[in-house]
Amino acid sequence: MDTKETKAEEIEITDMKSALEAFKQEDARMRETRQWIREENERRWKEEERRWRENERLREEEYRRRKEEQDRFDKRLKGLNDLYTNNWGRLVESLSQPAVLSLFKEKGIGITHIYEGPREDVSDPDNAIEVDTILCNTTVAVVAEVKTTCRPDDIDHFLKQMERFKTIFHEFADKTVYIAIAAIRYDGHSDRYAQKKGLFVIKTTGEGIFSIDEPAQRRTY
Repeated sequence: MDTKETKAEEIEITDMKSALEAFKQEDARMRETRQWIREENERRWKEEERRWRENERLREEEYRRRKEEQDRFDKRLKGLNDLYTNNWGRLVESLSQPAVLSLFKEKGIGITHIYEGPREDVSDPDNAIEVDTILCNTTVAVVAEVKTTCRPDDIDHFLKQMERFKTIFHEFADKTVYIAIAAIRYDGHSDRYAQKKGLFVIKTTGEGIFSIDEPAQRRTY
């Protein structure tokens, strides 16, 4: 064989080997790249799943926290409502107890009959008024408005209603009618305001202990 041909074949073989080696190297690089991509995708997927699970955990914790806060709020609200209802009821009931009646007796008003409210005369719906408690004897009556918390505007509203009391409650037309306010709490100096307006002011000073502040001049109807 010609020496030139032999050299040409050798060169061709060498080139083929180089090409094959380059192909193998490129294939190896591609395999490594694909493996890196798979590993990176898997890493990112796991990281995304971890974040998702963490966000879910945080959302569940926030939901539980808000629910607990709402439950506590609802419990406090129910407690306040029960306190209001129970205290109002106890206060109305207490107005008929001997301690309160004896305080009125000291003021020269002997109570023999008690009408516990709410009591409403609706014979004329346009002029109907509601009365919480009426303490009376054969000649005198004390109409008591009962509030858990009393404010000055409550006094004004009560006085406006009392202007029609004898017109609506005819059985008291021939009696001297005094008025009183009873409350657990007096806001805005409403107790002083009530006294100034001629009302007896009934206060609770402890469990089952009451006091009556008499006005300088009793308002009568």
